[in-house]
Amino acid sequence: MVESRIIEIRRQAKTEGIEQGINYLVDTLRDYGHSDGEIKEAIIKKYHLSERDADKYL
Repeated sequence: MVESRIIEIRRQAKTEGIEQGINYLVDTLRDYGHSDGEIKEAIIKKYHLSERDADKYL
């Protein structure tokens, strides 16, 4: 029981870390003047997201 909770917490922490990384990447690329299309392409490639999932970060 405790072990399954630890696994769930780790999974959630990893997901949150990835989401934070994507948000930082989006902010940085915007700061450098990249278009939403370029940013979307970058996060799809880097994080292996679908177009639909990538749209959530724009």
